Amino acid sequence: MSLQYGMKTLAIASVIMAAGLTASGVALPAAAYADNHMQKMTVEADNELEWRRDDQQYIARGNAVITTKDMVFNASIITAHYDNSANTGNNRITLIIGDGKAEVVRLNEQGNEDISGMADRITYDRASDIMTLSRQKNSSDNDMIRVTRGDDISEADESIVYDRNKGIITSTGNSITTLADGRRMHGDQAVTTLKDDGSTIDTIIVTGQVMIIQPMAEGGTQQATGQKAVYDAALDIVTVTGDVVLTQQENVIKGGTAVMRIGEGQSVVTSDENTGRVSGQFFIEDNNN
Repeated sequence: MSLQYGMKTLAIASVIMAAGLTASGVALPAAAYADNHMQKMTVEADNELEWRRDDQQYIARGNAVITTKDMVFNASIITAHYDNSANTGNNRITLIIGDGKAEVVRLNEQGNEDISGMADRITYDRASDIMTLSRQKNSSDNDMIRVTRGDDISEADESIVYDRNKGIITSTGNSITTLADGRRMHGDQAVTTLKDDGSTIDTIIVTGQVMIIQPMAEGGTQQATGQKAVYDAALDIVTVTGDVVLTQQENVIKGGTAVMRIGEGQSVVTSDENTGRVSGQFFIEDNNN
């Protein structure tokens, strides 16, 4: 069975039953609302809102927006899957999928933007509190997957998975993590672990074809390539391992491990059992010419 509503800028606060309304659309008593830990969820769309009862879905089309107390989710089409197996008269939203220029903003307890994301498709599993941002097969190279936390940005070609409970963001496929100080971390994959506040970085682990680009206080940049990089935010140190090449202008140092301390303007390259001795090539001024 399918029930459709169509109008320009359709705003339905009662259609999603987890919003504290019964299946008949009658508001629940305040006590029932509190006991069930429900919250109001508002759906808006330019074109139509379809309720597929047999499939247990709500589908909003045309600049669709879902709003809750801690999230604003918009896309060309949003599909919300629900479960009514508890027979409480309320439909519990289990999964939200946004297709087409999807964007989401998570809000903190004060109602301010905490973390945001954009992608071709965003899938949000409410039970696990995991959000997956991905690229569709027919998307152009210009379409990006991005998650922003304050001035820190994670980007990727394939997917970004944000596990809010664990505070982990996993970026896969030509991953680029840009920090507030301008430092960029490239790799096949980056795993960013956040602190308990849910927005401040604790560590970043980048693997596969790693490149660290670090701005220097005196101007220019310093680059390090390798197979793995670990960023410790508390110490403000990036450690790069695996056939490391450290480059600053024409100067090159090769070794097994590079420890980059941006705050101190210092980088140290050491050897390991695979690379043997550390080697360097430096260009210096020749006053005799």
